[in-house]
Amino acid sequence: MNIVLFSFECGGYDHRLMRGGLSPLVWNLAREYAGAGHRVSVVTPAHGHLDTLRSAHRVEELDYRHDHDFPLVLDRRTWPDHPEHMGLPLSTRAHGIRVDGVDVYLLSNSFLDLLPDRIYPPPAFEGRDLAYCKPLVFQAEGVRFVDWLHAGEPAVVHAFEPFYHYVLPLVWGGDPLRRTVSTVAANAPITQSVYRPQVERLLESFGVTGLDLAALEPVPPVPGSPDDIVERTLAGTRMHERRGDDHVAFLPLVAAHADLVDFVSPGQREWFTSFEGSPFDPLFRRLPVSRLLRDSPERLLDGGCGVSDSWLARDPGAVDRADVLRSLGLSPRRPTFYHASRYAVHHKGQLELMRAVENVLAEDRDVNFVIRCSTGSAARGAEPANAHFQGVADRYPDNVHLTWELADEDLLFRHAAVADFCVYPSKYELDGFLIAQAEAMACGSVPIGSAQRVTDHFGHALPHDDPRSTGFAVRRSFRDGDADLTGELTARIREALRVWREEPDLYQRLSDRARSTARSFTWERSARTRLDGFARILEGDTRRASAPVTASRAPVVPAPTDPGEETGMAPRRCRTRRGPDGLVHVEYQAPGVERVEAVASSSGEDGGPRSPGQSAAEARASDEAVPADANAPVLVPLEHSEGLFHGSVTPPPGGHLVLLLTRGSGSTEWESVPAPLRAGRPRAVPPYRLVATDLDGTLLRDDRSLSPRNRKALALVAEAGAHHLVVTGRPASACRRLFGDIGYRGLAVCGQGAQLYDAARDALLFSAELDRDLARSVVEGVQTLLGEPEMELGVVTAAPEGSCVVTGGFRPRIRHGWSVTRDRSSLWKRPIDKVLLQQPNVADEKVVDAATRAAEGRVSVVHSDHGIVELLPSGTDKARGLARAAELLGCGPEHTVAFGNMPNDIPLLAWADHGVAVADAHPDLLAVADETVPAHDRDGVAVALEWIFAPHHHAEGK
Repeated sequence: MNIVLFSFECGGYDHRLMRGGLSPLVWNLAREYAGAGHRVSVVTPAHGHLDTLRSAHRVEELDYRHDHDFPLVLDRRTWPDHPEHMGLPLSTRAHGIRVDGVDVYLLSNSFLDLLPDRIYPPPAFEGRDLAYCKPLVFQAEGVRFVDWLHAGEPAVVHAFEPFYHYVLPLVWGGDPLRRTVSTVAANAPITQSVYRPQVERLLESFGVTGLDLAALEPVPPVPGSPDDIVERTLAGTRMHERRGDDHVAFLPLVAAHADLVDFVSPGQREWFTSFEGSPFDPLFRRLPVSRLLRDSPERLLDGGCGVSDSWLARDPGAVDRADVLRSLGLSPRRPTFYHASRYAVHHKGQLELMRAVENVLAEDRDVNFVIRCSTGSAARGAEPANAHFQGVADRYPDNVHLTWELADEDLLFRHAAVADFCVYPSKYELDGFLIAQAEAMACGSVPIGSAQRVTDHFGHALPHDDPRSTGFAVRRSFRDGDADLTGELTARIREALRVWREEPDLYQRLSDRARSTARSFTWERSARTRLDGFARILEGDTRRASAPVTASRAPVVPAPTDPGEETGMAPRRCRTRRGPDGLVHVEYQAPGVERVEAVASSSGEDGGPRSPGQSAAEARASDEAVPADANAPVLVPLEHSEGLFHGSVTPPPGGHLVLLLTRGSGSTEWESVPAPLRAGRPRAVPPYRLVATDLDGTLLRDDRSLSPRNRKALALVAEAGAHHLVVTGRPASACRRLFGDIGYRGLAVCGQGAQLYDAARDALLFSAELDRDLARSVVEGVQTLLGEPEMELGVVTAAPEGSCVVTGGFRPRIRHGWSVTRDRSSLWKRPIDKVLLQQPNVADEKVVDAATRAAEGRVSVVHSDHGIVELLPSGTDKARGLARAAELLGCGPEHTVAFGNMPNDIPLLAWADHGVAVADAHPDLLAVADETVPAHDRDGVAVALEWIFAPHHHAEGK
């Protein structure tokens, strides 16, 4: 095979170029591929290191030159001081070196040679320094170089980290000479996105057009809904990136268009297909990419990861422990804890680690800590990256050796070989494998690590009586500055010290298991797994995503628990009240839950990124992305005493108090409860959270107005924190003016359930079209069954136009503003949402029967109004539309009361827990309703809502 490894970083052949775990991953696989007899090349930026490399390697300049203006398109909201469209003049050259049978090609130009010390542009460069665009430039230049290098030859392009190669599968999709494999090494947020106009412009430069880049983006949550509150809260964390509609997440693009998506551990693959137990879980289930990954298992690969042969060939016993520790200023007789990783305060758990070190040393000085937080600088004597960390080391010089320098394998091995324990409290499930932990374990170091799914291959989370157990575990963590994690790390380090001092046999068993477990992760095995996958895709034994995946609409926030209701293993109870100060006071009982946090409005007073444990300058200098949304809602822990969580917060707008529950394992779930809108006595959770009403003949009077009493009753619904949802047969286009007249600003199910419309934003979130040829065929069949005279017809054209055109005799039409045509053939010239049938000389029931027979199940037949029968896309009814909307609002049938008046409302009332018909409803609906209330012109809806949401209203004679 001809294999091209495409990577922004590949310094495994020369440690001076290494900045993270990507280098050994790429280089060890390249060597194994070459050793198996394949033609292997690596394409990577030169990063300004050509002169450095010439001192140790033979560097050859290739006959390749590409001079052009790179098309840069900038989001002016992010780059206010730069023009929107720019042409970057670039002159790209290529140089090559050959190492261990691998051809390494180094691309060089004025952008790819930027940042030679740190290689990666820091996230803080976005919006300020065009060097931030260096990875994008690499993708474009790399595509052109690979096509030049392997012109006319088939090749598997194995690319690493989606952010650095998402353009490749889009450009080469469908190219018989290119098969793309995307390796997800680190777990960046799955919603991390890029500016779509930039990607589209870049694709145009390669002649790629017609791709719907937005097809894999989710339907936005309803503003103020629990979904919306959760998503905005997550945008202030490291789990989710929230950008505008003109951005596109790059990982879904790779997942949809690459031939294989490759993961570095089985746990990482499981994580990316579920996010189970994390705060991101409910949002992930709403993303279209969740179904794409779940439904394409044949395109997912567990390639794995490994420890280098050179590391495994070394003998830890040959390292002089005393000499190494004395050289670090530490006592050889003490147990030694080791951490070596790039400097990443939060996702590596280094802040909590250093705080735990302080806690341990405050009581026990008979212990060593060797901590390496490597920064981007390759210089000796690198400046401290974090003043607090350095302050801890300075206070305990006899116990802590802290360094910020990069190191070669010799030095790293000596330090790992003298370590009794290694500590890796990785957070947010962001590390897919953790090579550094595996290397330390291969030397016999007993691990203390997070009980993450992505690292369960190390066995440290297993109980010590399990023969596979290797060490100690702390809970998963999904928050910065996690005091609970600090406490657990402190406890685990103390427990490890006790085992080392008092149970040497147990320590030795754990050490032996750690060594054997880590040494089972070989690059030879990892490469063989991937090569088998490459052979499959070259033979065509896999498939690309044939079409964009539509958005999944699983509920984001579980429904609130009513008092006394059982959820899972234990009952939960919640009481809320709003005080005169505007704060919502909450009392929450949740057995089995160790932590409850309430979402509160953020003041945004600091005006900048929030990153505890770092100064603002340190955060800007770090290559660890900082959540940039200073105005995102924040999580406020509730106090816990005597089994009750309690506290006071100002919840975000929307009428919901949203809670994040954390169990002892670190797994989480969200809940929402209604937030009282007014000060006063505590309110119980309302009996229903969702009120679904038909409009014409139900909620509205005959003049299409909303009566004062109905308006007040809907205010009671809002005050209780419940939702009012309109469910109407009218198309969304016919609702805009009406909604403005009655002041409706919520979510609406329109077109008999075929459309989902957000009135507040005037946005159509979902719309199903009706096949015109099929509809015309059914209409002809109905006419044949009914005979003469000719039916009157109408069609509602598809969004965004959404107009209604009817034949001359159709009645009524003034109320909807319908237009009239005398040319019946014109009805079928544009895409349509539904067809209206009217035969004034035939009973409605006979028209329904004829339409049902003619349709033969191919379309839905709905009796929506007196004298009107509708044809809609198959499966369409108000119940399905309501279910779609209810999921977005975090509700289910058991939380819903529904009102209607016609047979098309039968599915609506059947879906809801309680179905109500107005007294003047159609007999078919009255026969199935749970309750009948006064007629629509006598405020029947209000009568029911007053009983449900304000029972004291009647008791007090009001």
